[in-house]
Amino acid sequence: SGWTDENKQMEGESFSLRAATIKTSIEVWGKYPITGCGFGNFSMNQDKEILYAHDSFFATLSETGIIGNMMYVSFFLMILISIIIIKKKGLQKNTSEELAWLFGLVPYMFAQLFMINFFTANYLVFPHLWIYVGFILWTLNRVFVENNINVVKIYFNNNHLKKIGRL
Repeated sequence: SGWTDENKQMEGESFSLRAATIKTSIEVWGKYPITGCGFGNFSMNQDKEILYAHDSFFATLSETGIIGNMMYVSFFLMILISIIIIKKKGLQKNTSEELAWLFGLVPYMFAQLFMINFFTANYLVFPHLWIYVGFILWTLNRVFVENNINVVKIYFNNNHLKKIGRL
């Protein structure tokens, strides 16, 4: 396994499996290009013994179609753009020391999530992906809020909160 001198092409079980999985994902997506085959239905829409797409980009493409894939990719792009804005404007310097320290973790965590989810495995449905994403979004939001930059605020109706409190 590895690089061969003769044809300079990569070989090996892992690479072959990933290449086959990507090809199968594209085939499944070709059947349902707009909406995909349905979340979690990858294995039922192909005739090979591949249970799931092995990276989240092709998993969302085949299971949710171009619409879901574009939303998924834009989600990561939004995080990346927010990180770039904060770094470019030096906004993390105007926050508490703790928040500035936490923001220092964000680019590393984002790079790790990006590499794991787009190139090595399909962790789309695993909780630890969304825990990382939640931490990243919370940190980015706190940096924007502490710098008085407009963010989308979601409020619950007070009556609704009172009803929840009585449960």
